[in-house]
Amino acid sequence: MNALPEPEPATPLSLALGYAKQGWPVFPCRPIEGHNQDTGEVLQPKSPLTPKGFKDATLAPHVIEGRFGSQCPDALIGIPTGERSGFWVLDIDVPPKHEDGRPWLAAMEEKHGEIQTRMAETASGGIHYLFKHVDGIRNAVVSSGCETRGEGGYFIAPGSVMSDGRSYKWLNDESITDAPEWLLDLLLKPKHEPSHYTSATPSLDAAGAAEILELLTYVSPDCTYPDWVNVLMAVHSALGAEGMAIADDWSARGKKYKKGDVAKKWKGFSSTGGVGLGSLAELARHGGADLSEIARRHRTQWQGESGDTAGFIAGIDERAAADAEEANQTDVTDVIHHDVEPIEYTLEAVNDLEALTHPGGLVEDLVDWIVSSAEQPSRALALAAVLPFVAALIGPRFSTGARDTRPNIYTVSLAESGFGKEHARSQIKRLLMADQGVFQSYSGPARIMSASALREVLEAHQSVNCQIDEFGGFVRDITDRKAGGHQRAISTDLRDYYSASSTFFEGAAYRGSPPKRIYNPNLCIHGTSTPEQFWNALSSASAEDGLLPRLILFNVSGEKPKPVVPSKDVRDVPFLLMERMAQVAGIDVARTRMRRKEVATQPGAHEVKPTIVPWTEDATALFRSIKETIDDKEQHVRPEARPFMRRIVENACKLALIVAVGKDPDAPVINEAALEWAASVAWTCAAGMLAEVNERLADNQREANFKRIAGVIKAAGPQGIAVGRLADRLKAIDARQRDEILKDLKENDSVREESSTTGGRPRRRLVWSGR
Repeated sequence: MNALPEPEPATPLSLALGYAKQGWPVFPCRPIEGHNQDTGEVLQPKSPLTPKGFKDATLAPHVIEGRFGSQCPDALIGIPTGERSGFWVLDIDVPPKHEDGRPWLAAMEEKHGEIQTRMAETASGGIHYLFKHVDGIRNAVVSSGCETRGEGGYFIAPGSVMSDGRSYKWLNDESITDAPEWLLDLLLKPKHEPSHYTSATPSLDAAGAAEILELLTYVSPDCTYPDWVNVLMAVHSALGAEGMAIADDWSARGKKYKKGDVAKKWKGFSSTGGVGLGSLAELARHGGADLSEIARRHRTQWQGESGDTAGFIAGIDERAAADAEEANQTDVTDVIHHDVEPIEYTLEAVNDLEALTHPGGLVEDLVDWIVSSAEQPSRALALAAVLPFVAALIGPRFSTGARDTRPNIYTVSLAESGFGKEHARSQIKRLLMADQGVFQSYSGPARIMSASALREVLEAHQSVNCQIDEFGGFVRDITDRKAGGHQRAISTDLRDYYSASSTFFEGAAYRGSPPKRIYNPNLCIHGTSTPEQFWNALSSASAEDGLLPRLILFNVSGEKPKPVVPSKDVRDVPFLLMERMAQVAGIDVARTRMRRKEVATQPGAHEVKPTIVPWTEDATALFRSIKETIDDKEQHVRPEARPFMRRIVENACKLALIVAVGKDPDAPVINEAALEWAASVAWTCAAGMLAEVNERLADNQREANFKRIAGVIKAAGPQGIAVGRLADRLKAIDARQRDEILKDLKENDSVREESSTTGGRPRRRLVWSGR
């Protein structure tokens, strides 16, 4: 490998430029603790100085000179680990500020041989081992005092100097090598495959808090979402209510931690059934835990060698069977006491939509481009517009393999006026305007007036993206029970197109007009609306129609984005961005522009033989885990919520495919990071959709008015809304019915009325009580 820059005499700027020359993108990090003047938040040493952290890492010399020159001349040099830099890091910590990882490393090297690769010393005396990038390596706890820095992480580069003079140094000049097989097996072996235990494995029935605490040190709190939930459920099953503090302390060590998340999950766990400690032990074992040794340390009565233990009690089926047997042996009094309705599971968002707008590749590039020219930028709304557009460019030419999922998706952006819906839609149109017709055929109609008209569009152009404003009215017109046959046919066809992308669509036959077969239709839709317009246009019949569960809903609420001065003009469409789009679409832009010839997508007269996008082992394991989680939770939700849950897996596969092809159209791969992002988006959007459906959709006008009044009061927050103001907002509702509904809300303790006097005049306010 090429010689690295000498760290000793160099400045942060010259070092950063040197690393960038090696192909390692860099970004500045804090050499000392700081504080956010607006929020008071403590900003830790080594944390990024850029808004998007390691995502802002760059190879561009002029950007590096600005950041490490006058802006941050004393900054530490951060380098993202994973695919961008081409390496990942094994981080071995040392006391006194960290747990000691050296004993674990010494034991592993004694067993497997000494590690030979590029090494660096950290400012605290720890050691960084650099290995060639491997898909699936992410940030994780390997053992006490030992962590990995992979995809989604970064490390501080040698030559960086802390404010107190401590520095990072290279320890050798070795090339960066492949990680040893034993280490890769430890990190990449699927964590969700069934495990077989012998009678010498300790039973966890007797495990106490101390043993569980040690097991948790082998499991990263930044693990996948299903694993995170399984850990919480396992601790809950063993320790009950007192286990929440332990679970929260463990979760708080992770970068994804949000205060209150553990408590929210805890409320939904039942006292019987669910995941047992065997699941936690399995995760700890994959993290390097010696389960037998841990049991010996914490239990005086363990009989592992004698074979007297019953083995792990793990898995939902085994736990449920044991509980059922116990229930059969209880007396009548116990049965009556415990005969309660099971806790209903509520789907909840796993992340904030804005935090999910950095999947990488063309998708993220387009989101960045859209918000760069927005006066009130919303990345979530830009993502909702970009995903179906990229899916249309990809077309049916790529497939996920065994499931043969294609990328066609339907997204909906809901936000109040001024949030950026129109800007995102307009910028997608500008891409089509600026290309001199290269991508013209991917643009679908903004209004769909009949099923036959849409069919003609797809017969001519197999892959199109329709941007439809006032989408609520459109859905109402095609799903309402009173809609005409031609309008209802649109809804039926939209459902069929969604499912027929891997086969063919045939449609209806009419007298004298036999159905025409369209192979692999790749219809993509991006609808926009305000929440009020969208939900007021729908009824509960819309949810039963089957179209709503297929929609990926981006419900953006809260404060309106703050106005900014755009960094780019709306008409500035980078040629490089167009080239990236062309690569994804399989078009030679330069040649097409030179000839000024319009390129059309392949018509649907023949089947498209797709390129199969492979999955990494980690992605496959994660997929199984997500599917098992959804299959389990589906049994505990209301029947009307089940269609929405079932679509999470399919939408996650589609989203992962879109991102994978957008990253590398020549050799796309669905890895764990792509699938975890896709599942988070699909899960979060489904949770948002279900919450709104439950709160807004109604079977009749009175129920619709009831939900509308409740929604306005709830949206007013803790300060409430004046009675007069409420009447003004809801003039369309009959005053007598409005008063009756308010009376009902007060009687069931959902709303309370507060009185006050302002300037001698009495004032009444209605406040949502949340009960």
